[in-house]
Amino acid sequence: MYPVSQNYLAAIESGNIQHLKCTIRELSGTEHILGYGVQDDEIVGTPTINRQCVEDPEAFAFGQLYVGTAEITVSMTGISEEVFRSGELELRFGVEVSGSSEPEWVPLGIWDISEAVCTSKSGETRQIRITALDRLERLKRKCSYTGIGLLYLETIMEIIAEDTGLEFAQTASEVLALIGKPRGLVFRAKMSETCWDEVKQISQLIGGFACTDRQGRIVFRTFAQDPVLTIPASKRHSAQISENSYALNSVTYSAEGYSHTEAAYYSAYGGTVAFSDNGYIFGFDETDYVEVFRSWLRPIIHNFEGVNWFPGTINYYGDPALDLGDMIYVTDGVAGERKKFLICAETWQFRGPQTLIAAGQAESGISSSDGGGTSSSISVPVTNITVSKAINTIELEKLKGSLYEAERTAALGAYSCKATTCCFVNVSLVLLAEEDCTAEAAVYHDEVVQDFRPMLDLHAGEYSTLTFTVPITAAAGEHTVRVAACGKAELTDISAHIWGQELTGKSPEYTSASDYTYTIEDGAATVTGYHGDSLYPEIPPRFEGAVTAVIGAEAFTDSEITSVYIPEGVTEIRSVSGSLPSEYEQVEYLESSGTQYIDTGWRYDIGSPSQKQTNYNIQCKCSCSENYSVFGNRDCFNLTGASGFMKFRGYTDHSGDVVRTDVPIGNAPVEWQYNNEILYADGVQKGELSRGYGSGFGTPIYLFCRYSGYWGEEVEDMGGTVRIYNFSVSENPAGSPDRVTPIVDLWPCVRKSDGKPGMYDLVSGNFLVNIGTGEFTCGEKISSGTGAFMNAQNLAHVYIPRTCELIGEWAFTNTALNTVRIPADCTYFETSFPPDCEVQFYGGGGDYGQLYDGEEYALIDSEGALIYAKE
Repeated sequence: MYPVSQNYLAAIESGNIQHLKCTIRELSGTEHILGYGVQDDEIVGTPTINRQCVEDPEAFAFGQLYVGTAEITVSMTGISEEVFRSGELELRFGVEVSGSSEPEWVPLGIWDISEAVCTSKSGETRQIRITALDRLERLKRKCSYTGIGLLYLETIMEIIAEDTGLEFAQTASEVLALIGKPRGLVFRAKMSETCWDEVKQISQLIGGFACTDRQGRIVFRTFAQDPVLTIPASKRHSAQISENSYALNSVTYSAEGYSHTEAAYYSAYGGTVAFSDNGYIFGFDETDYVEVFRSWLRPIIHNFEGVNWFPGTINYYGDPALDLGDMIYVTDGVAGERKKFLICAETWQFRGPQTLIAAGQAESGISSSDGGGTSSSISVPVTNITVSKAINTIELEKLKGSLYEAERTAALGAYSCKATTCCFVNVSLVLLAEEDCTAEAAVYHDEVVQDFRPMLDLHAGEYSTLTFTVPITAAAGEHTVRVAACGKAELTDISAHIWGQELTGKSPEYTSASDYTYTIEDGAATVTGYHGDSLYPEIPPRFEGAVTAVIGAEAFTDSEITSVYIPEGVTEIRSVSGSLPSEYEQVEYLESSGTQYIDTGWRYDIGSPSQKQTNYNIQCKCSCSENYSVFGNRDCFNLTGASGFMKFRGYTDHSGDVVRTDVPIGNAPVEWQYNNEILYADGVQKGELSRGYGSGFGTPIYLFCRYSGYWGEEVEDMGGTVRIYNFSVSENPAGSPDRVTPIVDLWPCVRKSDGKPGMYDLVSGNFLVNIGTGEFTCGEKISSGTGAFMNAQNLAHVYIPRTCELIGEWAFTNTALNTVRIPADCTYFETSFPPDCEVQFYGGGGDYGQLYDGEEYALIDSEGALIYAKE
């Protein structure tokens, strides 16, 4: 097992957040690093690694080689898949551990890229599926040394390294220690034809196997005896484990017509492994072959002392730090005990499960690790694992309703499989055409569109059915299936399934959920906002398992969407009325000409800074001389900032007034806010409240001017125009920012009864009017409410589900909707939709009411025509 910390093991078992770092090296040496910490290029899908140390994962043998694979799909911009071919793939796995800001990383290995295929393309962005082979594949080449002579192990390893470009993780002395022979006895007169066969014969002498390590080097290993990890039953997804243990009881070697078996008798249940014609074993005749064979077999038997395990297959949460040949514990087996489990094969998926296999005995009772010869057929008692595969059918989740010219999801599902399998997606879509058109469908597997795209011509007002089957080959792991469709029709019914061997259904994850903000209460989700890029979003029917029940009053307000699918289960599409009482009509602003002003009713008492904090906010615009104020009191405001702009005026000393930044004269409205030490976008601290010169206690604060109480009550007008869009003040105890008390909250409006302009205070409920001369000018009237899709001016298509019970009075105001269809018992308002929008009902309407069934789908006759009845 790769050395990891206890924090790592705890993080893996707890399911902490995992990361994957991918390095792709082109043949030219250029590197592309993707994954954790990289913003632009992304890893998509489910990267998978497959490795074995036996050729048959269910039949144990030693001295074998197996070329493992790695598969990953990446999304890259401006790069062709051609540059990756014949390159290298390196993967590193990380998991977030307690007490560290960085993940703990585990190298997974280095592979040679054998295939790079573009699976989809959008502009300059390509999704590229990369298949890479274990570096052992490089051993499948002829040895360059073909001469005859004495070659010791270190020389042979040097020749292999030079021929293949591979490194060995061990020195020749370390390998000899595993073989149990001195240097002088491990030599050859002639090398094998290929480097593959040469490495295989060395691993036979060890009674182990050869593989590549996590740095891509060739390493020789024996099978471990001591478990390095325990997998509890609670963490397993599934398990098939033999009731009887397995051990290597004997080893048989054959060469030149001679055969010898060396027995160990470690277990009542076990088997014999046979191999033959190993070029390192020679130098015998008819009288001494037994001793020669025995001298080579005894070290092999010795390396298996105490190595016994229970064959089987387990599927669990996964830990890629485990190595081939590791021994682990599996708890709570058939008899309830803790069982040893030898890792002979593994398949691991990023952020997915890991499948481990502990091989047993071949059906003949003997496993072969031969090097080209034959083996005997000695029968020994064994325990075989029987695996039965069933055909499973998984129903996809249905999303009925109106289709659009652009694709939208019609059905969605997810599943997992333990091994590569063929499966089929069966789909039947019942369509009611709104006009003559062509409907089209597509199947996406792991968000990669399949080649087959069925189409069907539709006639207005008629029902038609689009039925098709798409075959899919799925690798081991978790997968998603999505059926999309488009056309000017309503999708009235769906039948969609995926079926195949050993499939397990999963709850689909709606990848678009990250495009929304939402709240969840009592198991129901409310959509509060949308920040996705799609102009035709499909609102997920669930968020974190909670059914989507409400579309909030500002979820899509002012958005640029053109169509939207609202899922079944939504009962309310909200809007909210304005905050002002119905006697008042809100306007954009009030504007003074210099002689109009308002007493806010706020009497500012500075108090001690350690006792309270005053917060105020104003949005305004002015065009006047620099000697006057937008609001304030001569003795209560000392304001600081950069020079060059109009600011709220204050008195600082006997020499005169201070006029400084913040309200640009004659420019667009600006917002000015004070909240202790808040800094705004321009980086300027906006000012402070202080006593100034004078008492400053309990003096009035006016808007559109400055109130001066030093020489008696005076009002100094602006000498120009001032627009104020809103003004608010609040206080909170010093050090308690959450305990806010509103003081005033003023909004420009007109009193409907007499057209009088003023500002309504939401705190006191008072309507404040001009106390100067003349009258304010008002800005444009603004809507007194907002709705879920209000001002989404491009919205031309919407599917409102049959579950909807209430549509708010401003829900779809100022959209491009011409027609909508809603449930007959759904409550809505005259202003819910644009004035020229035709409201239709499921089940017909007008002079004739269309008959419909209990699910509100239209009834049709045998000819496929709609049935209508006079009301």
